[in-house]
Amino acid sequence: MVKKSREVSLVTGACGFIGSHVVEVLAAAGHEIIAADIEAAWKTDSIPQARYPSLVRKLASRCETIDLARPETLKVLPAEVDYVFHVASLFSYSATWDTLYRVNVEGTRALLARYAGSARLKRWFQVGAGGVYGLPSERQNRVFTEDMAPNPTNDYLRSKWEQEFTVMEAGKRGEIQWTIVRPTTVYGPRGGYGARKLFLGMNGMAVVAGPANLKGHIPFIHVEDLARACLYLAQHPQAANQVFNLNDDTDMTNLEYMETMARLLHVPFVKLPPVPARKLVDALMPALRFQHQFCRDVLKKNSPIEPDMIAYFPEDFRYSNEKLKKTGFTFRYPDARMAFPSTLQWYRDNG
Repeated sequence: MVKKSREVSLVTGACGFIGSHVVEVLAAAGHEIIAADIEAAWKTDSIPQARYPSLVRKLASRCETIDLARPETLKVLPAEVDYVFHVASLFSYSATWDTLYRVNVEGTRALLARYAGSARLKRWFQVGAGGVYGLPSERQNRVFTEDMAPNPTNDYLRSKWEQEFTVMEAGKRGEIQWTIVRPTTVYGPRGGYGARKLFLGMNGMAVVAGPANLKGHIPFIHVEDLARACLYLAQHPQAANQVFNLNDDTDMTNLEYMETMARLLHVPFVKLPPVPARKLVDALMPALRFQHQFCRDVLKKNSPIEPDMIAYFPEDFRYSNEKLKKTGFTFRYPDARMAFPSTLQWYRDNG
């Protein structure tokens, strides 16, 4: 009897928050994993930077150092794989457009060139960003569906949309079959930039307080469900050359989130009188953008407050996941409340 060879999957950004979970899911499914990441990511585990090379080294068959900003480094990658899970991106609201474009767009184009026309490649799987649709307040239909035209509001999201477009264009040329996912707020164990701020922002407060009219919704997807969906959709024939929102069934407003976190942190929650949140944010935005640019361009460091993140605060984000559900995919954590306690405990256990 001839032993069937294992499917080979390349994972970029393998040591990171999302990438390490994708590696775990692929390993559990019996894939041979080629893990690729930048040199700094392979040095040591770092919770603040959400890098976990020790975990990845245990599960991957081969670990390679690449840099999307330096296309010549991609030559170390095998020429033939069954799947490419392109997770790696520069995720930063503080980086310059030139840097974001070089890594997220030109780097993706260089990686695509390595596998364009491969007879073995079954699917190029691209991890995008749910924010590419823009702000709900700028739409007539407030529920984001995959057939809506992207309207990114900042440089990071513009780079993610151009990254998607680069993948789609390669598909039109017949070079690859692709699937793109647009995750919303990704949370769970090992979370870093973005997710960590969301979970630890209230840590240490004696009282959590929020205005009564803070009724905008927060979209969520657990990182394990994200990773499971990556493999599921990559192997699903009807997901070829399709875009999917990755968003669970959580129906939670900002106010409900603050109240939930107060309970988990065992501190009082106080509901404050309504405030004109949109007007306040709009009024503060010029000053926030000035201090952001001053920190980045003069002090050469990231601003502690990022205007593009603050701009989301008064918005009501709702995403349809019907397209994903119609493929037969089911969530392990359909409501984020199920996994908030274990996520918070992970942060506590890991300092």
